[in-house]
Amino acid sequence: MRTLCRHHGNKVIKIWSPRYHDKKVLIGKHHIKKAPEYIIRLTDKRENGEVRYPEDRIIATKTIRRHKIESNGTIDCYAVPMDKFDKVEYKDVCEHMYL
Repeated sequence: MRTLCRHHGNKVIKIWSPRYHDKKVLIGKHHIKKAPEYIIRLTDKRENGEVRYPEDRIIATKTIRRHKIESNGTIDCYAVPMDKFDKVEYKDVCEHMYL
């Protein structure tokens, strides 16, 4: 688990859900630019409206680029296993606000 400031500055990529048969997240190749790391927000909801994956996840760009490129039927994507991501916890009070 990584703790980040709410004002982090990392790029957030919204993805509906990981693939169910192999628990990999498909990240569009066009999303991955020069940022050192990315926050992945999974937005899939259950029938009752509850978010299936409530925690954001973080991953380094170099880790994403190590994985195989697959097509999702439309675009080329990096197929990254869920166990490669760290969960993110956000601080409510940030030290830099008091400098």
